[in-house]
Amino acid sequence: MSGDIKAALIAGLPQDIGVGATRVSSQNKALFQQEMAFIKNAVPSRQQEFSAGRAAARGAMKQLGLSPKPILAGADRAPVWPDGVIGSISHHDKTCVAVVSADNKWRALGIDIEPDAPLDPDLVCEVCTTEEQNWLAQQPEGQRLHLARMIFCAKECTYKCQYPLSQTLFGFDAIEISLSTNSFVATFLQPVPLFETGQTLNGEFTFAGQHMIAFMAIPSQKAKTQAISTEPPYLRQEGRASQTHESWKAIQQ
Repeated sequence: MSGDIKAALIAGLPQDIGVGATRVSSQNKALFQQEMAFIKNAVPSRQQEFSAGRAAARGAMKQLGLSPKPILAGADRAPVWPDGVIGSISHHDKTCVAVVSADNKWRALGIDIEPDAPLDPDLVCEVCTTEEQNWLAQQPEGQRLHLARMIFCAKECTYKCQYPLSQTLFGFDAIEISLSTNSFVATFLQPVPLFETGQTLNGEFTFAGQHMIAFMAIPSQKAKTQAISTEPPYLRQEGRASQTHESWKAIQQ
C-alpha cells in the first residue's frame, strides 16, 4: 500500500520534492542516536510512528540525492529538519508519508494523509465553519461526509504548511476551505504571523491505497510578509471525493 502511495505522489509532484512512504510496525526503523533520545521514554506506539516518519523522511531525502541526517524534534514535537532542508510528515493508522525539499526551492511544505472514507458525523461541526457546513448541505447527501473528510484533510495540510513559518497554533475555525475536484483553496479567517485575514493558499489532493492525501507548497520566492499564494501544477490526477480525529497533527510527528 505504501508503495502505491509513494508512486502516486512521485508521479504528481515536482522533481525537486522528494517523497517517502513507510509502514508503521512494531519493528522500529533505524534511528540516529540523537533521535532515539526523543522517544526513549515514549509509549511503543509513539516510538513506532516516530521511527516510521523518520524513515519516510530519509527515503524522501535519498530520492533527492541528500545524505541521511538526524531529524530531531522541537519542544512542540514538530520535526527539526537538517540545515538546508524543509519537509512535512504525516501518518494515519499504519501508513506514513513524508515530503522534503531544499529550502532554496520551497519555503514550506505540508502533507496530510487520511482514509478515503466519510468523516465521523459528530466531527463535522467541530471541523467545518458555518460557511463550509452550508456548502456541504447543498451537495448530494451521499457525498457530504466524504467531502467533509476532504475539508478536514485540507485543513490539516494547510496548518502543517504554515506552522514552520508562523509558529502559531490555531483551531479549525481559523481557515476556510473551498473544494474543487482534486484541489482546494484555504483562506485565512484570522491573521497569524506572515498571513493576513483573507490571504489564500492553494493545495491539491491525490488518492491512492484507500487514502486521500492533501499536499501544499509555498515557493521560496513568494514567501514574503505580504500575500502568499501558490498555484501548484502538481497532483493533476483523476480522483474522487472521498476516523480518527487528532487536532493539528502537524506538531505531533
